[in-house]
Amino acid sequence: MDKQTSDLHMLRFRVRLPRLFELARRRNLSRATGDTGYLVHCLLGELFGEGAPKPFHLIGRGGSSRGGRDWQEILAYSVRGEEELREYASTFADPGNHAAIDWPTFAGKSLPRQWPAGKRLGFEVRLCPVVRKSCEESSRRRIVEMDAYQSYRMQLPDGQSEPDGREQIYRRWLAERAELRAARLVDMRMIQSRRTRLLRRKKNRAVKQCERPDVTMRGQLEVVDGEAFSSLLARGIGRHRAFGFGMLLLKPPTSGAC
Repeated sequence: MDKQTSDLHMLRFRVRLPRLFELARRRNLSRATGDTGYLVHCLLGELFGEGAPKPFHLIGRGGSSRGGRDWQEILAYSVRGEEELREYASTFADPGNHAAIDWPTFAGKSLPRQWPAGKRLGFEVRLCPVVRKSCEESSRRRIVEMDAYQSYRMQLPDGQSEPDGREQIYRRWLAERAELRAARLVDMRMIQSRRTRLLRRKKNRAVKQCERPDVTMRGQLEVVDGEAFSSLLARGIGRHRAFGFGMLLLKPPTSGAC
C-alpha cells in the first residue's frame, strides 16, 4: 500500500480573511476576492509547497471580512500530518502568509488505513459537475468545460421536452465518475445548486473569470474496495478539486433514505 492510501490525514484550520485578501493584493488578484476557494488554493501552495492539503472544503463559504466575518474555516485531506505541515510552514513560508493561519487551532487526525468492503457511510460533497467538449473556434478546435446539464439539453432533438431534470442529470454525472468505482452509491439527493463565478489562470498565466455549476450532494454509499476508497478520499471527485470542490465528507449512515 502506497503512502497516499496508508497515511491520509484530515485537517481542520481557519484562515484570517484580511491576510487572504492581502495575498490577493500582492499577487495582483484583486478580482479573486469573490472566489475564496482560489485564494485558499494560492495560500496553501505558498505555505506547504507541493504537499499542500487537497482536496479541501470551505465551511460556511461565501463570507468576507467586509461582511463582518474575519475567518474562513477549512477542512482538508492531506498525505502530510499536522506536525509535518507545521514544521514545513514554519521553516519555509513567508511571514505574512504564515500569519494567515490560526495555528493554535490547527488540528489533524489520521484516517483509517483499511475500509472494510460493505461498510456503509453517509456522505456530503460539493461538486463542479462539468463535462469537457470539443468545439470549433476561429478555424481551430479547442476543449471547453460545460455544465453537464447544459450539455444534456444541447443534445436533445429540437422541440423535445426534457425527460430528465437538473437534479437527475447531476446525480447521473456523479454516479458515472470513474473514481467512484471504489464505492457503490446507495442513495443521494441534491441539497444545493447554484452558479458560481470562479477565477482561473490560462495557460499563458493570464487571469480569467468563468461561471460554473456549484452543486452539493448528500447521501449514502457502500465501500466496494477499501484501498481504492482511501485513494478516492485523497484524490477527490470531479474537476476543480484543488479549489474547494470534490472533498468527500463522511458522516454516520442514516437508517432510511437520505
